[in-house]
Amino acid sequence: MSIEEAEEHRRGSGQAQERRASSVGRVTLVPPSMERLARYAAALETGWSPSTTENVSARQFAALKRDAAGFLTELTRRDGTVTLADGRVVPRLPGPVFWLWDGDFCGSINLRYMPGTDTLPEHISGHIGYSVVPWRWRQGYATRALRLLLPVAREAGLGRVAVTCDFDNVGSQKVILANGGLFAGTRQPDPPAAKVKLHFWVPTEPAQEPAAGRIPAAELSLRGATPADFDFARTVYFETMGAVIEHLFGWDEARKTTHFAARFKTDEASIVMLGGRDIGWLQRQDLPQAVNLGQLYVRAPWQRRGVGAWALRCVLAEADQRGKPVTLSVVRHNPAQRLYERHGFRTTHEDERKTYMQRRPQDRP
Repeated sequence: MSIEEAEEHRRGSGQAQERRASSVGRVTLVPPSMERLARYAAALETGWSPSTTENVSARQFAALKRDAAGFLTELTRRDGTVTLADGRVVPRLPGPVFWLWDGDFCGSINLRYMPGTDTLPEHISGHIGYSVVPWRWRQGYATRALRLLLPVAREAGLGRVAVTCDFDNVGSQKVILANGGLFAGTRQPDPPAAKVKLHFWVPTEPAQEPAAGRIPAAELSLRGATPADFDFARTVYFETMGAVIEHLFGWDEARKTTHFAARFKTDEASIVMLGGRDIGWLQRQDLPQAVNLGQLYVRAPWQRRGVGAWALRCVLAEADQRGKPVTLSVVRHNPAQRLYERHGFRTTHEDERKTYMQRRPQDRP
């Protein structure tokens, strides 16, 4: 199909496309093809860009008009070199490109990796990049696309993939977290981008117990920790924070275990239980002027199901009864900060790595 035919088809169906009801369950990943290239071109002409760091819509549209077949070949090739924004010429990483398709073109997603390792060159911010057309935003398309790509990454030998997003892009953060992403720290922007990036690791293996809605508060309880809970608490801590620790400090198993043992206090810790099952833990210190919430961790299968919010409310209720504020610190840009803000916490100060927050009894939402 020529670009002229694509333009005619776009004019005849563009308005109907925008009115069409979305059906995220029908979204599939398809390889780029000449058969669907006209719809890709139509999206480019609206100003949609497959890159989220710079708008390449006009450049790609012009290249497609000059030579549609050559454009498609260049888009899908896995060898050769690419030129970065700063002029450097670097090897192109292998990895497939897919288009999101629900009966029409609705976005693109790609995987890039180095065979045999989950590390990436310094100029690559993550293994996966995706971009959904605006008329399919906030309909679950990006979440499904990422979920569909994870098995492809697993088949490529990747046990986990790095995915990044702008620190203020709440929508992308939700997409990543919905696919099991674990916050691993921040990354300075690569020109021409100007915003700090949040870095997540997403496991390519499906969760053993996928989330299935919010857990009723009546099914949750706290019990005091005992020395026998040490191994459980350590396991949950490293499951939840291991990627952040590795990102900030590097990994030294013996040193980190020793450090954890010195910080875990059974007289300050409580185990979060679902029925008779241990699913998380918290640790708070009752200081003369405040209650400090030093730790709060929930195992991955029960995250984003209201467990952390319930445990936080338990701590706040106890502190309110004593008339004390609650203090805590969180790694800067950690999405958990939004949970604390929803419960009345306000930032008091920051340092290079952490944000420090406080919630007073009178600040309750």
